[in-house]
Amino acid sequence: LGVFQVGKAAAEEIGGAKEYPMADKDISIGVNLGLRYLQRQLDYVASINEEGKYNNYALAYIAYNLGRQSTIDIINVLKGKITPSKNLIALISGQTEAFVDSKSDVQTVKNYYNNVLSVFKNI
Repeated sequence: LGVFQVGKAAAEEIGGAKEYPMADKDISIGVNLGLRYLQRQLDYVASINEEGKYNNYALAYIAYNLGRQSTIDIINVLKGKITPSKNLIALISGQTEAFVDSKSDVQTVKNYYNNVLSVFKNI
C-alpha cells in the first residue's frame, strides 16, 4: 500500500493482471509490479528521447506518475513547441502546489521538470 502503486490497466500492460488483485495484500507483489511498470516507462522514454537532451530517469518518473502523454507534453513545453494545457497544469499541481507559478503555466512545467531532474541529475 502506497509503495509503487499501479492501477489495473498498468498491471495488465506489463502482464501482471493475475498478480494485481493480490498487490494490496502482499507488498512484494505491489513492488514487483511497480518496478516492472517503471522499467516499461524507462524503456518508453528512452525511445522518445533519442537526442538524449532530457534525463531518462526524470522522464521515467514523470511517465510513471503523470502518464506518457503528459511526459510528451512536458517535453514539448520545454522545447517551446506547445503551451501547457489546463489538464497538464492540474496534474502537476496535484503532485504539489510548490511547483505552481501563478504567473506562468510554462514556468510551472519547468519548475516541475527541474525539481524531478534535481533528484536524478547525478545518475
